Amino acid sequence: MMRKNFTNDLKGLQSDLLAMGALVDGALHEALTALKNHDIQLAGKIIEHDSIIDEMQIAIEDKCLMLIALQQPLATDLRILSTALKITIDLERIGDHAKNISEVTIEIGRQSLLKPLKDISAMTEKVRAMLKDALRAHLEMDTSLAEAVWRADDEVDDLCESLLRELLTGMASDPSTIHQAGQFLYIARCLERAGDHASNIAECVVFLATGQRIK
Repeated sequence: MMRKNFTNDLKGLQSDLLAMGALVDGALHEALTALKNHDIQLAGKIIEHDSIIDEMQIAIEDKCLMLIALQQPLATDLRILSTALKITIDLERIGDHAKNISEVTIEIGRQSLLKPLKDISAMTEKVRAMLKDALRAHLEMDTSLAEAVWRADDEVDDLCESLLRELLTGMASDPSTIHQAGQFLYIARCLERAGDHASNIAECVVFLATGQRIK
């Protein structure tokens, strides 16, 4: 009976991670929407709701630590719990980046945007796809899908570097653009780091499936 209960607890933990991931994905989507539409109210809502993501992280961590203390799991079960602890950290930090983007949106306010958001939009959608694939890879223990997430991270990095070069060139040729270009640089870095965290989740999948750590 105890083993059955433990198995059910592990399944519940997976459901909690997926629920947290859905909230984080929603925050990224809404952060881009708020930026595109100069939606200060939506940006404020994202910032306010970041506390919900933080609370979910704490609840999942508490559950993991309780199961480790009470069940003293070994081998694969211990890896499940240890990777869940790490995944919650990466999810929480992606949520922080969505909040950071929303703070910039409020700062920009009703100002006309320096440039179309094509690059920012592409980065956001790639990061969201990486996050969803990483969580699905974790659910299905799919190392091939996890590897695809790493490859997608290279694409996000390339988009970020391209945008950085464009913005820095524009700042050099027109100093009046420096302030908002700097805000765009910050947003690009937030998305690039969010992609790194999604990639970290994919690395957890490989560790969970094989016991091998990715360097």
